Amino acid sequence: MNNKQSSRRIVAISLLIAISVIFSRFVSITFPMIKISFAFIPNSIMGALFGPWWTCVGQVIADFIGMGLAPKAQFFLGFTLNAAICGLIYGWGFWRQTFSWQRCLLVVVLNTVILNLILTPLWLHLMYKVPFWSLMPLRFVKQLINAPIDVVLTYFILNRLPVKKWFKQLNN
Repeated sequence: MNNKQSSRRIVAISLLIAISVIFSRFVSITFPMIKISFAFIPNSIMGALFGPWWTCVGQVIADFIGMGLAPKAQFFLGFTLNAAICGLIYGWGFWRQTFSWQRCLLVVVLNTVILNLILTPLWLHLMYKVPFWSLMPLRFVKQLINAPIDVVLTYFILNRLPVKKWFKQLNN
């Protein structure tokens, strides 16, 4: 990899990290136990362009930057672990893959179940002593609404943007 190519990759991942922070911290709607965000859009693009490991690193960096710029709650390492797992899932799901409905559905369902229905309620329970199962009805309803929207938006965005062209430019 030459210097020009390395510079392009650093700029691209930095830009996607910045967009992720903006979407997660400044364009999101946060309630005490629920957060509605469009950060999945730059995360999907990052996963498609850079793969699981770089997307994982990018998501962890975005989490730290977001906490530094605009903390919405106290820092908790569990949410940084969520960011890392999120990056791994998006990278695994979209890197060097076709962006089919099934692929988008699989990635969104994995993120929804692992992060939003298992780990996040666990972290909220550990942080605030809220009973784990009392969080489920509200979180489940939110995910029933959000997941289909996430699938549709992810599918259309990844298939409308020239992601494959960008991938070639960043990796050739």
